[in-house]
Amino acid sequence: MSVAKRVLLDENDKDYDNLQEAIFSKNRIPSVIIIYGGKLTDEYIKAHNVYQIVLSLERAGKAHQKNYQAVSKETKLIKRNLSYKSDDEHILALARISGTRILASADNDLKSDFKDKNLISKPRGKIYGSPTHGSLLDKLCK
Repeated sequence: MSVAKRVLLDENDKDYDNLQEAIFSKNRIPSVIIIYGGKLTDEYIKAHNVYQIVLSLERAGKAHQKNYQAVSKETKLIKRNLSYKSDDEHILALARISGTRILASADNDLKSDFKDKNLISKPRGKIYGSPTHGSLLDKLCK
């Protein structure tokens, strides 16, 4: 959750400047849209300030919530059938059902899982974590 706070609430975070600009800019093409759903929605609700920003972004067309039950169903499938390191199978499930292929995270196990072709493929997942990763946004956000 700390990365969501950094991206959405910290205007001076140099690691996420490009991502913040891509999310909050009204004229940026390609557009960057935050995808959330399932247990991630619950996590955002607990971080009230984050959830308020996400709702505001959703009203502006910059965030989209995936069906809670669909994410939960995919999460259960991952738990039963796949091998992973992190405790964030709900994030992997969200990426799988939504097609999202960029992750901003400080969790090394989740980053490893997200880049694992057995978990996220066609295309493979990419990690956004520093200002040098800005080109990922242009390449993968269409």
